[in-house]
Amino acid sequence: MNWVKRLTTVIVILYTTVFPHGVLATDIEQDYTDARKAYLSSWISMAAYNGLIGKVAREELKKENWILRKAEISNESGHAKFLIAESADTDLEPLTIVAVTGTSDFTDIKADLSVSKIAWNESDSESMVHRGFKRYATSIWDTTLEDKTVGELIKEKAQNQNFIFTGHSLGGAVSTLLAARAKDEGVTSPLEVITFGAPAIGNENFSKKYEQLLDIKRIVNKGDPVSSVVQKFIGGYKPIGKEVTWNPSPDLHYFKHSMILYIDTALRNYYDTREAYEKMIGYVPVQTDIESSMILAFPPTIEIDGSIQADKKYIKQAMIDYYDGAFPGLVLSEKEFKDLPTALQEAADKKCKYIVTHTLKVVANKNKEQEYILTLGESIYDKHGKLISYQENVTNTKMMTPIEASLYLLILENKYIDTIF
Repeated sequence: MNWVKRLTTVIVILYTTVFPHGVLATDIEQDYTDARKAYLSSWISMAAYNGLIGKVAREELKKENWILRKAEISNESGHAKFLIAESADTDLEPLTIVAVTGTSDFTDIKADLSVSKIAWNESDSESMVHRGFKRYATSIWDTTLEDKTVGELIKEKAQNQNFIFTGHSLGGAVSTLLAARAKDEGVTSPLEVITFGAPAIGNENFSKKYEQLLDIKRIVNKGDPVSSVVQKFIGGYKPIGKEVTWNPSPDLHYFKHSMILYIDTALRNYYDTREAYEKMIGYVPVQTDIESSMILAFPPTIEIDGSIQADKKYIKQAMIDYYDGAFPGLVLSEKEFKDLPTALQEAADKKCKYIVTHTLKVVANKNKEQEYILTLGESIYDKHGKLISYQENVTNTKMMTPIEASLYLLILENKYIDTIF
């Protein structure tokens, strides 16, 4: 994927150039920056969950040199699941992201429904917050990981490097409270909060106070029924931060409030804004040094049902990004796979010893409405054209969107490639 490091080697001076329709160059850059942060935050939020797509998220992040600490705690305050992610890439500025999961079991639901308000802290009785959310946040803050509490770790890291708090649903509300607690305990550095489908947390006094102290973006998918439930049915709650409304694919409405839908929408927004940004700056991909090249990979050949044809470009780009950096010495061809003789010639020109091709088929499941079956075939040839490996994996979109399912299949197949190269 390389969605964090991408473009960091490009040095660009952006003047207030006006593009057609009155769009400023700085607007395009800001849209891309916001989309990239939201995309990264969505993956890390998803990585805090169990299940297939959580596994996909963790694999993607580990490939990008993220150190992940996933934790679960159960006590009288509730059952909390969260993840602390730290970038270990020395080419980037240090960044830590704390992600909290949303409602997933009965204990979480009880926290959701503990709707009475309580003073946020003893020194400010006017700022009131949701009792259940505060209990959840306190439980995480006081948890000990290795030799430090989460609160101590947050204060240490947040004071010296970039820091983002994120989460989905209840997790978004709790992550906001963790950021507020960090400010209360003396963190002076800017803190950013990016939430997905999070409900209101506290009263107007709380919202006004912490909107001044925190950079909060509250992302809501259009049609999400949960994000407004607290303020709609219980009085005295006010949303906090800047609300950003996303328009998810109408073909995926059955996922509704799920983080699965937020991550899919984040991916689409990211690729759309990245395309506009790269076009503006004239970005040219950095080519692998021929002397270190070993594997020639071709863009995936994708056959997809007409009803979700719009997904094709996102699936293709997500798979191509996954190739980037997946293996040392991998070179991505700029051409589609045509035939083996042509591929062998390109491999020889680039001094590659192996050729890898992928074919993805996405077809509607005739037995289940709005479900698709994905089949990914992978062929590996040596430099003489001998087929040394072929594998095929199948999954469906019951628990993932088509874009996410394609990445899941690619990760499965690359586990096997590790044994070859």
